[in-house]
Amino acid sequence: MKRDMDAVRSILAMLEESDGQPDFRPLITSTFTVRHLSYHLYLIHDAGLAIGIEQSNLGGGDFPFVLLTHLTNAGHDFLEAARNDSQWNKAKEAALSSGAGLTLNILTQTLGIFAMGAVDSWLRR
Repeated sequence: MKRDMDAVRSILAMLEESDGQPDFRPLITSTFTVRHLSYHLYLIHDAGLAIGIEQSNLGGGDFPFVLLTHLTNAGHDFLEAARNDSQWNKAKEAALSSGAGLTLNILTQTLGIFAMGAVDSWLRR
């Protein structure tokens, strides 16, 4: 199953807005199934972007099911950098155009470069 970084971003945003009991069902479509959602919840937990409770006995067998409860500091940082749609799309385009790929690390660093550029521009006013 392929990782979808847009889904990761959406899940993190929904988790941030929740009170510890997020409802991710609005993300489920005919192409982004419950299985895809479960996989992405696991990836987010595995990457350290959110704290979760593993419920392996509820999973589909290929990977554990994780109930996410809240973002980590790294999750907040990633989401803050990725919040702006324009910056998010620029970062994805830069990563893909360079051939680096849409890895969490590349996106985080690219978003950080854009943010530092914005801060630098503001300081130079």
